[in-house]
Amino acid sequence: MSYQEKSTYVNLVILVASVCGYFGYATRVGSPIRLGGALLMMITLQIVGNTILSATSRRRLIDERDWIIKARGRQVGYIVLLIFIWSSFGYLQAHTMVSSLVVSNLLIVALIVAELSELVAQLISYRASV
Repeated sequence: MSYQEKSTYVNLVILVASVCGYFGYATRVGSPIRLGGALLMMITLQIVGNTILSATSRRRLIDERDWIIKARGRQVGYIVLLIFIWSSFGYLQAHTMVSSLVVSNLLIVALIVAELSELVAQLISYRASV
């Protein structure tokens, strides 16, 4: 397993943990302030996780295959983001009385789903190219 694939797994686990923490707590409380805490937690975990991975990995070179896999993942993530944002616009037009918390959570969910689809597409590409 390459360094980039391990890094993708680490990023996926951290993203899922941060999302569960945010939506598990912030939606119960109803405070948009919790988004800052979730983002700070995700950034800190990303730094710590990738630092530990980098310290324990021997080979950290990036070859052409890694660049192609990353480009395919970003392409999938971008398409999913566009689909989700256009769907959100349709939802917001159908429901005219929507609070700002719902709108911000819809945008957060759009970004999270796009990032998850990007990471999963990268992992599928890594597994398929072996």
